[in-house]
Amino acid sequence: MLLDVGTRTLETAPAARNPFERAAQKDSPQFDFDTGGVEVRRACRTASDYLREWDFDGTQPPVESVLDDMCPNWQISHKTSDRCTLEQIEDKRDYYEDVFRNVARMLRSLVNDKDVSLREFKLSQSLLPHGFGGDPMKAEVLLPRPIIDWIYDQRQTRAKHEKKLALLDTFLLLMVIGALGSLTFLIRDFVTSDSENTVADYVFRPLLGIFLAMGMFVLDVLAHSILSTAGLGELRYEPLYVLALAAGLLSEQAYRAIELRADRAIAEYRRRSEEPNHQTT
Repeated sequence: MLLDVGTRTLETAPAARNPFERAAQKDSPQFDFDTGGVEVRRACRTASDYLREWDFDGTQPPVESVLDDMCPNWQISHKTSDRCTLEQIEDKRDYYEDVFRNVARMLRSLVNDKDVSLREFKLSQSLLPHGFGGDPMKAEVLLPRPIIDWIYDQRQTRAKHEKKLALLDTFLLLMVIGALGSLTFLIRDFVTSDSENTVADYVFRPLLGIFLAMGMFVLDVLAHSILSTAGLGELRYEPLYVLALAAGLLSEQAYRAIELRADRAIAEYRRRSEEPNHQTT
């Protein structure tokens, strides 16, 4: 509600939810109150203030670099006075946040689309609303170097995350395949064998297949890390699927195979760890 006090137009402060919030508003530098507790028009915020509020945790894409290249004066535009009403502040916040979201959406799309040539990609005027930044915007702008570096970094981070998820999916799938192999063995044994299996067989045989499949996976990763300098993302999963199924169907043979591979991996690790000592002596 607006009040006329002499020649000054004042706006009453909105009712606070509780006394503590009211006290916090009075102490905030964004609000000016006279002695009667009536709120004066607030200090207008700049475009940079709205950007800091929007990206308060620093997790948003580097929108500022795009806007600086397309509209060098965007941070000081749209400021018509030093005092603003709450409605004006909220309208400008919505306006700028829409712009920031559009630019951030475009940058994320470039991260996802790996076929786009970043050095040839051009920012178009259609990305921003008409009249944004005050001065006429540049027709087409190449991506600035900081933006290109950020996109490459995001692509690498996403690729690493996808490899970790693929490794976890493979680990879980191997456990399921190991249990499936054990259940297949139990069903075949139930149909063809004259002797009846006990309850313990149906409980512990699938668990044994799962654990043997896990052991196959761990040993394959261990051998890969010892014999190769490539990352875990370069593992071939197809042989592991066959070994996991064999771990369930042929548990005894799979256990002996795991034991043999473990002995070989440990022996290779010891041999490689002793090589530097022989070279120094």
